[in-house]
Amino acid sequence: MDGAESAPDMDQDTLKKIMEECEIDEYLAPKLAAAYEEEFGSEQLTCEAVLDSKALAKNQPKKMTKERLGEVEQLKGTIAKIKLTNCRFGGSLQAETGNAAIEAEEVEAPAAVLYTVNAPIFVTGGAIAALNAETSNAAINVDECDVTVKLTAETSNGPVRLTMKEEAEAYRVTADTSNSAVIVDGRRMGPHYEAPGRIPVRAGTGNARIELDFGVPETAEAEIAED
Repeated sequence: MDGAESAPDMDQDTLKKIMEECEIDEYLAPKLAAAYEEEFGSEQLTCEAVLDSKALAKNQPKKMTKERLGEVEQLKGTIAKIKLTNCRFGGSLQAETGNAAIEAEEVEAPAAVLYTVNAPIFVTGGAIAALNAETSNAAINVDECDVTVKLTAETSNGPVRLTMKEEAEAYRVTADTSNSAVIVDGRRMGPHYEAPGRIPVRAGTGNARIELDFGVPETAEAEIAED
């Protein structure tokens, strides 16, 4: 014998004595006894084993919660963009985000409103009759999307690049930039550009260039002004 006192076996009698010593309420004691019976039945356990298993059971939900929270944070960190590919919408499409990019590829819709705060917007192909793309601090790039009603692309601090699907004469263009230039088919047009046409196109930015590509062959590189 090493002098260490072994833990007593745990049964209903031992549980009753423990509850009496701990002055467990008479109303609560039968409930605890019933819970013990349901959990362990006639199995003989030591007090130490019961306490350890209960402690593990108590801590397990906390551990799982911490793990799940970690997974959520990791998921939030990996969401870099919202991507729509080969989608067809019968009604208006609305996509709004703060820091995740929006990519719409081969999307068809009668109208679409795409908005971000700090991430770029890319629209490639597809057919969106009325397209409104807006961001505060990033780029907007619309590449050969079939816009037949109206196109608006506005950003405060990012470049705008529009590659149009129809011929230049089809678009009624208004383009403005405060601190850069409007580039049309490779030619510098100054900070403001207008052109007559049937489909209204509005492009605006504060601190970057606007590039409009109507499929006309670009002029010599020397004619393109660098920012």
